Amino acid sequence: MKTNHWIQRFMKTVLFYLIGLVWLFNQRTSAIDNADLFVDFRYAPQWWVTAICPPNDPHKTVVGRSGELLYHYAGHFYDFKVNVGFQTTVGVIVSEDTHWVRQELDSPRVPIVKTYRESPTLKICEEAFAVTASLTAGASLKTEVRRTDAGGILADWAQSPAGTSPALASTAVATTLFPPRNQTIRYAVNVMPGESRKIALVLCEGGLDKPGRILELEVEGAAIRKIDAAAEAGKNKPIALWFDANDTNKDGQISIEVRAAKDATCKYPILN
Repeated sequence: MKTNHWIQRFMKTVLFYLIGLVWLFNQRTSAIDNADLFVDFRYAPQWWVTAICPPNDPHKTVVGRSGELLYHYAGHFYDFKVNVGFQTTVGVIVSEDTHWVRQELDSPRVPIVKTYRESPTLKICEEAFAVTASLTAGASLKTEVRRTDAGGILADWAQSPAGTSPALASTAVATTLFPPRNQTIRYAVNVMPGESRKIALVLCEGGLDKPGRILELEVEGAAIRKIDAAAEAGKNKPIALWFDANDTNKDGQISIEVRAAKDATCKYPILN
């Protein structure tokens, strides 16, 4: 009974404070005039960068406060004295006696960065923007295959037969090796939204002399296929599986996943 009484008193106290906070908030918001709602730049950072690349560009191009292009980021601060930050800058100096005035975007939806400078005799506006390939109706993007998991590569893991690509000697491996659970190798192929592709996945078993590495190969838009490369082709013998892929969710990429099947005795997926 004492415990219940203490809990009731505690809940009443909390409720009292909540009512007080709500009252104070209403008093504060009712006193704010619309004219006071403005952007306060007093605490703006002294330095910044702005991205001008497409959202899916793996090589991010950024523009600094002074309008220069910045590349090769190597640290968390922009400071050449300690050799960290952006190691490469590309810019134009029109006159030595100019001073920085302001920087702005052409519009929130158009990533054109405008940097304004002035000198006693000049007013300068520098514009930095990315130029992408023009696409006509029905045109296709350049196919780009990229890794989307955090796994690695085992080099010279298999012995690719004569006459085949040396790349088959290496294999992709999943994120974690120990313990072997929830391992998935993931790739993505950039396409136009809703576009189809013929995709081949190649396996070359370089570790097992006998069957046991049963894999599930899932390519977006196609049926999942199970295969044991050692059983189907043998050790160090490549085998290719073709898929009629399609960007079914229309997100501009075809996803690829390779994982060990539940009935596999070896739980480590591969993809050469």
